[in-house]
Amino acid sequence: MQCTPSEKSEFMSYYGIDVSEFQGNISWQEVAQEKITFCFVRTGYCENDGTVVEDAYFTQNVEGSTAVGISTGLYLFSYATTPQAARTAAKEFLELAEEYRLTMPLVLDMEDEDTYGALGVQQNTDIAAAFLDEIEEGGYYAMLYTNADFAEEYLDMSQLSAYDFWVADYADSVSYTGSYGIWQYTDSDTVSGISTEVDGDIAYKNYPNIIKNAGLNALSATKTTTDSEGHTTTKPTTLVVGDKVQIQKEAKYYANSIIQIPSWVKQQILKVAQISGNKALLMPIYSWVYSSDLIVVGNTQCDTQ
Repeated sequence: MQCTPSEKSEFMSYYGIDVSEFQGNISWQEVAQEKITFCFVRTGYCENDGTVVEDAYFTQNVEGSTAVGISTGLYLFSYATTPQAARTAAKEFLELAEEYRLTMPLVLDMEDEDTYGALGVQQNTDIAAAFLDEIEEGGYYAMLYTNADFAEEYLDMSQLSAYDFWVADYADSVSYTGSYGIWQYTDSDTVSGISTEVDGDIAYKNYPNIIKNAGLNALSATKTTTDSEGHTTTKPTTLVVGDKVQIQKEAKYYANSIIQIPSWVKQQILKVAQISGNKALLMPIYSWVYSSDLIVVGNTQCDTQ
């Protein structure tokens, strides 16, 4: 996907911003009058050992954004230098997130070249994966943020393909050739109610719908199962690699995607090849599907005994 802000009408797109203490006091009532549909609020940053230091305006911003009905997510700037530190940071991040009704992803902001330039691509990738995995294990929609150059030079994005990506690239088009769900296209947007310049973003997915339908972010899932007597229940599915599964008829979208699951795919018996948080990679369609959308019908290990 490559597009400029002026070409955004060709895609399903939503305008948003991301803010921190550097924007100072924000009049969220004025922001709400703009065509801003979502916002990411900086929670703070984590130190090398994973200790989280809160942004001075975190509480004020998250409460202000959610109060005026703007779909809100959080991001944490990272200086974590080990996977264990990343997990420590993610756990503290989740504790802060759980205080609010968040309808956008929880994001790892990984872009500091002074920290990560010396660690190596594999170590950086392991740090990112540990953080994002911890967020998913906590039941939230996890996302990685960085700029296009950092993604190419300091991360192995192929190992992070199970996670959604928010890319920063302040150019007429995005140079990153992989998939992404949000484009931060400028750091110099102007918005009523904010006295400084602010980052401008375009999302290409309806994240609030995806998150709610998947039952993530502590939001109610809408999917139920009905027994022969007409009783309806909602319950999670426990999966292991090797399970044979079918996708529930009620499922709408692939994980982290706005692509609808065709009805013919739901009729197939598929195999779980990999599990990442609340998602499963299914073969032979090679697609990620939320675990809550799957019904276990057997296991290949049992079938071979």
